Amino acid sequence: MIKMSNKVIGIISGSSAALIGGTTITANVLLKDEIGTKPNTNPLGRDKSYHYYSIVNKIASNPQLDNLITMIKDDNNVTYILEEEKFLSNIKPIVQEALKTIPTFAADYLNYQIDIHYKINTKSIFVDLVWFKPEAKNKFFDQFELILQTS
Repeated sequence: MIKMSNKVIGIISGSSAALIGGTTITANVLLKDEIGTKPNTNPLGRDKSYHYYSIVNKIASNPQLDNLITMIKDDNNVTYILEEEKFLSNIKPIVQEALKTIPTFAADYLNYQIDIHYKINTKSIFVDLVWFKPEAKNKFFDQFELILQTS
């Protein structure tokens, strides 16, 4: 039997926790919907007022995607953190920039309400975007997956 002091056990536990946390979130970006094909299913059961419109390629080329995740370095460890408030506040301008470059939405891109829904998994973040003018009947959506890398 090997005897260890509480200090050694604490160091091992802390290092393990930092390693596990640090390897979970790195957004390498990209998205499963690169081609812009229409999804085969409507996973949220949306009615006919929702129209699929792929903006994933416009979003993927935005350099501000790097601001969605916080990176903390300490000693030899790197920890990536996805903060919900930061994620939501940073992704809305990214979507607005994408809408600005699409002729269909460019004239009023600031007047669109943007709803963002997401689900975090161990290896990806599923993102569901909906944008619409508050007074309009029609709504537009796109769904994609941000692939997370573990190191």
